Amino acid sequence: MKKLKTKLVRCKLCSNPFFRDQNSTSEICENCIKLEERRKRTAALKVKQEEMQKDINKMENQLKITMSQRKKEEIKKEIEERTFSLSKSIELLVKYEETGDEIYIEQYMNLFKLLKKNK
Repeated sequence: MKKLKTKLVRCKLCSNPFFRDQNSTSEICENCIKLEERRKRTAALKVKQEEMQKDINKMENQLKITMSQRKKEEIKKEIEERTFSLSKSIELLVKYEETGDEIYIEQYMNLFKLLKKNK
């Protein structure tokens, strides 16, 4: 019977049994060695991926802020337009009361239709 030059031992990292040469002193299996090499190769990629994710999150936050500001500006513009229209309608009514001219009533009706349409 031939004597084997390998010995069955447990891996220190994964605890799986593997055959080790009698001359070798390694207590780690080939799979764990390959896995560690792969981790080292991809470590830089993982850091880059995390940086990119942070940049994406920053851009999303900036977009939310910008959208919020734009919405506020639109609401402000709408309020200003309505305020102008309402003050104009009051002016037209006051002018009609002072002069009794039908032109002011027609302008008021057109303005009222415009206000109703923009609602």
